[in-house]
Amino acid sequence: MLKIRFVSITLVSVGMSVVGCNANEPLDIYEQESSQTPTVQSAGESSALEEDATEGFINAGPTDGYEVIFEDDFENSTGIPDPAKWSLCKKAEAHWSVYQSESYDLAYTKNGVLNLVVEEKDGEYLTSGIETQGKFSFTYGKVEVRARFAKRVMGSHCGIWMMPEPPAETWPRSGEIDIMEYIREQNVVHLTTHSYWIDNMDHGEEGKSFGSFEINKQDWNVYGVEWTEDSLNYTINGKVVMSYSRNKSLEGQDATWQWPFSHPFYLILSHSLGGEDTWAGPIDNNALPGLFQIDWVRVMQPSGVEAGVPYVRN
Repeated sequence: MLKIRFVSITLVSVGMSVVGCNANEPLDIYEQESSQTPTVQSAGESSALEEDATEGFINAGPTDGYEVIFEDDFENSTGIPDPAKWSLCKKAEAHWSVYQSESYDLAYTKNGVLNLVVEEKDGEYLTSGIETQGKFSFTYGKVEVRARFAKRVMGSHCGIWMMPEPPAETWPRSGEIDIMEYIREQNVVHLTTHSYWIDNMDHGEEGKSFGSFEINKQDWNVYGVEWTEDSLNYTINGKVVMSYSRNKSLEGQDATWQWPFSHPFYLILSHSLGGEDTWAGPIDNNALPGLFQIDWVRVMQPSGVEAGVPYVRN
């Protein structure tokens, strides 16, 4: 997300049903006067689709030989993502975070699904996201996230990605792992590895650092990455579709710039809006609100194996 992009690369899109915004229909678990009441409710086909997402870790890959070190199926009854695992993304200057609402109104759980909403309210764009920064980070392992785009909007930008904690240097020297991104209403998702070697030294093509892959945007899909000390293997529905490898022939700074993936990273789930001169493009105000849903998140490491630096629970 904190990234330099080429116009030819496009972002992640897996979409579906219609969602409306009704400020008079908060979830029952909240007081009417609560400022944290989720106000976006599903309508049309989305209620039927939500039934598909309440069956636990369906379509998850095999766990044989792995230990689950972090997971969330968003089945909590509070309507708020588990505060022991997640924090709201903060508003900042980067394109993906400039409209962050820092509100559970737009980042809430319902029927076993995390809902991340983007909307326009009183002439202001509001977006959403949650992250594990300061609460969970790890080095090496397998990440899987089941997600869909319940309402796609021109100008929207959704992501499942990882950033270093703490960053050893400024971006992109410390690396970034984009497990999945989606923009606008495309029929492809985008998977990207970021480093100084790739983004600033123009070596992206030679290392298979990015790719765009067709998906059925009407469906739930499982996006993942298996991260070892020598490779990043990106998966869609359990199938490896792209790999980025460590170049062991490099030495010194070149080696660090090419492979800055030997320290802990944390997870981010975000739904943002672009605008003119951004990768996501102009925003269709008439189509808002938009909805990005996550069914579950799981992180695993090989059982009984020292998988690099142990994961960190801060």
